[in-house]
Formats: sequence, C-alpha cells, structure tokens
Amino acid sequence: MDFLECKICHVPYDEEDHRPRHAPCGHEYCSACIKALIKDNIFECPKCRQKNKVCTPDDMPVNFGLIDVIRAFQSKSIPLAKESVLGAPGAANDEVCDVHCKAIAHWCFKCQLWICDECLEDHSTLMGCSTDTSTKALKGMKDKQTKDTNSLLTKFEEDTKYVSTKLEEHTKLAEKHGEEAKKLRNLLEEGKIHKEKLEESKKRLNSTISPLIASERIKVLEQRKHILRSWSVKNLGTNSPLGLL
Repeated sequence: MDFLECKICHVPYDEEDHRPRHAPCGHEYCSACIKALIKDNIFECPKCRQKNKVCTPDDMPVNFGLIDVIRAFQSKSIPLAKESVLGAPGAANDEVCDVHCKAIAHWCFKCQLWICDECLEDHSTLMGCSTDTSTKALKGMKDKQTKDTNSLLTKFEEDTKYVSTKLEEHTKLAEKHGEEAKKLRNLLEEGKIHKEKLEESKKRLNSTISPLIASERIKVLEQRKHILRSWSVKNLGTNSPLGLL
C-alpha cells in the first residue's frame, strides 16, 4: 500500500518522525524528509520542483485523515499473510468451528457466529436462534455491504463535486483567496484517499469466499465507511449528503 509510506524514503508513515505532511504544492512527504530538504528556509519539492518559504516541517499541515486510516489498520491488526491463504479459492471448506472443529456450514444471526452441522443443534429456534447456510448468509452479507457501500460512494461523489466546484471558484480568486484554495485542494486529495480505500475494501469483500475472512473484511469496510462519513461531516458539515446516511 504505497499511499501509506513516504514517497522519498519509503518508510511507513507514523505519528512521530514520519508524520505525513502536505507540502504547499500539494504533494505529501514525511516530516523527516521535509526537514532534510529545507535549505535556508526554502523547501523545494523533489517532484514538481516548486519552491516555498518553509522554516520547519511544522509549517506544513499534517494529513490527519491518513493517520486515521493508519490507526484503523493498526487497531485491526489483520494478518495479511494468513488472510491470503484462507481467502484462496476453495479455502472455505478447510475452515472449522471453534467448538467441534468441524467444517463451517451455517451462520447464526442471533449469536453472530459461523457454526458447523453439530453446532446447529445448539442454535435451534427453541433457543431463539435464526440460522442459514454459510453460502446464503455470506451472499446476504456481501449484498448488504455492497448496496450500502454503493450508496455511500454515490453520496461521496456529490461531496467531491461540491468540493471541486468550490475549488474551481477559489482557484479563480487565487490571489485573494489563495490560502482557502490550498486547504480545499488538500481536503479533496484527502477525501480521494478515503474513497480509494473504501472501494478497495468493497472489491476485496466481493472476491472473498471465506466466511471468516469475509467477517473480518466487513469490519474493515465498516470502519472505512465510518472514516469517510466522518471526513465529509467534519469538513463539509450540513453541506454533506453523507451526513444524512
């Protein structure tokens, strides 16, 4: 995931020496690299060569949206190597329940658990449980998440159009409102990062046949949807269609 690391030193962003910061030109680098590139209070972007007066890295805004995404990954601590194996075609048949170590075959809606045929006796309607086959349950989960995500992305497009319109307006008045245009440009880039990660999570969920991995990916997808909603409401307030979801 290249967007989670500095484009100069390729060290993953963090909340200390490698905090992601927006350069005045719109490109993004870590605090350590920015500090190293400042010469005589001038920062020259290594990508576009734009020069700006900058005394310290603290003069550049931190990309807190990206830090939120990093925190989300760290809080989940999803083992990608294991996931790549369990998520492979046919791997669902190798997954077993925690009680009987038998192949997963059902989903209990009340208990929110993947269960085997033997577990089914303990999750009967007499116990107030409602179950379905793992295949149908997984399809239902995917359909619900896909519908919800598509709706969120549609509303997000309205948000980005609004930001783009405001950006165009402020760009025309750059001399008078240059600072506001810069903030909107950074805001739009930050939002696009959230959108790309959400779309990636949706694709990964739909390519999953493993019930257990699907559950984990749904959790990640829900968290990324929350991050996207929070981004829109925080930055756009009542102007955000996402605030209605």
